[in-house]
Amino acid sequence: MVICGTAIIIRLPLFMFPFINIDENEYRLAAQIILNGGLPYRDFLIYQPPVIYYFFAGIAWLFGTNALWPVHLVMLFVMVMSSLLLCSIGRLLWSEQAGLWAAAGYGVCAVVPLPSDMLGANMEVLLTIPVLMAVRLVLSPSAMQSAWYAVGGGVLLGLAICTKYPAGLLLIPVGWSLWLNRSPAQRWHHLLGLVAGCGTLIGGVLLALQIAGVWPEAFATFRYILQYAKGPVQSDPLYVGLKFVVRTLLVACGGALFWWSAARGSWALLCGEREARTMRRPSQQAHGFLLLWAAVGAVLVVLGGRIYFHYYFFLFPPVVLLGGLWLAGRWGTGWAAWSARIRWSAGCWSIACVLGILGHCLFRIDEGSLTATEWRPVAQRLAAMTQPGETLFVWGYCPQLYTISALLPATRFTTADYLTGRTPKTAGLEYDPTIPSPPSSLEKVLNDFRTPTFVTSEKTDHNIFPGAWVLLEKDFARRLPDYIVDTAPADYRRYGRYPIEAYPFLAGELAAHYRAIEQINGFIIYRRTKATETAVSRTRHSPDL
Repeated sequence: MVICGTAIIIRLPLFMFPFINIDENEYRLAAQIILNGGLPYRDFLIYQPPVIYYFFAGIAWLFGTNALWPVHLVMLFVMVMSSLLLCSIGRLLWSEQAGLWAAAGYGVCAVVPLPSDMLGANMEVLLTIPVLMAVRLVLSPSAMQSAWYAVGGGVLLGLAICTKYPAGLLLIPVGWSLWLNRSPAQRWHHLLGLVAGCGTLIGGVLLALQIAGVWPEAFATFRYILQYAKGPVQSDPLYVGLKFVVRTLLVACGGALFWWSAARGSWALLCGEREARTMRRPSQQAHGFLLLWAAVGAVLVVLGGRIYFHYYFFLFPPVVLLGGLWLAGRWGTGWAAWSARIRWSAGCWSIACVLGILGHCLFRIDEGSLTATEWRPVAQRLAAMTQPGETLFVWGYCPQLYTISALLPATRFTTADYLTGRTPKTAGLEYDPTIPSPPSSLEKVLNDFRTPTFVTSEKTDHNIFPGAWVLLEKDFARRLPDYIVDTAPADYRRYGRYPIEAYPFLAGELAAHYRAIEQINGFIIYRRTKATETAVSRTRHSPDL
């Protein structure tokens, strides 16, 4: 109860401070479209699997609002459930004390260093539940007797994959755990059950997309994700390695006790120290499984070279379990073993909690920074001037203009990234790779902590979604947006390199059918002209159509 209560207290500021994560806005907008009868990939173009969007839509339908507080409330429950599952897994691998340490570690580690990243309702947080449930099923003593447990674990991993594609790599440690804990006669039978369960769930989702009639569009986005997964061309191995080390050290600040314990215990086992040799054989097997899980988790964090902080949710479970096994084995289980160190451990835990809460406060300050104040008045102005049923098209990467103004998008392009080829980058990668003297790997790592003031001239046409402009023309032909917001003059999210004038179709539509009515912090709001509204209305009601 104390551990669950601590996890809840640490996350209470979510309901006290203004909190908006950029990814949450995309998910919330997708949920709004789904609840209005839209379908993923056809009515909103996005390359992630569909589970996260229907998760947000389900919460919005259940609570009757598209606000974020119900999502954060459910995600708080998800965090508590993840802690309880980690406690159960730690108990199976070693002892109840190991499970309690692991649960405590997860509640603390998953807060710092960047609240806007770590506390958002991201897909990595959500998929932790099916992954932990799969591990719990595979490790269950009853699973030794029936392959159906392996099938159930596969179904759960399939659900995780349909939340985020790279989660498929987690089949490796889960399959290895299953292999270690089965007799030679059971291993292949159960392993096939794991793969069959995973394939069944994924096949069911693909069949649902086919029945809904959106499979061609979905397949196009599945191919496009391979382009995104390559990462920015400015990434190089040394930069990615340095970035991973720096960000891992920052992530480890809050849960330093658990990261240190995980590293210390693993090193002791690998080096064959006397303490490690005295451990029971099941603990050595558990260490091997958890080390493999941690290695796969590190690969998932690094994949694509972006290394966003919320990617570390792939790595937290094995780290806190490794730390829990070491703490339980090193400090014993009795009160006498605890009494000498309990004040130090409690102090570390308290400091970690304080760091987490301070992080929330820092985020509250960040909400009042220029980045937030740039777009917020624009969204509020749109909400005040528009009528229900009117639509919006945003040129740039600012989905929060839709969610806060409550305007539905007029096209399938909820961001212009698919039309420009811009892919999310850190500040260290915002430069033209063809310049004579590009930044060094170390300079790029340092640039990650500062926003460049220049506008890069890098060409990104090779990243444009195939046929994107044809699709946009079709969407505009079906219905012109009532409003268009141009974020390029404000250089929001460094969109200054993509002026509308550089795109003839959109520039022509803007000149023919719209007029600028307001400019706020560099954001230009365009309203469709009355003459255009009348012409469109007559076309719709023409008896010749």
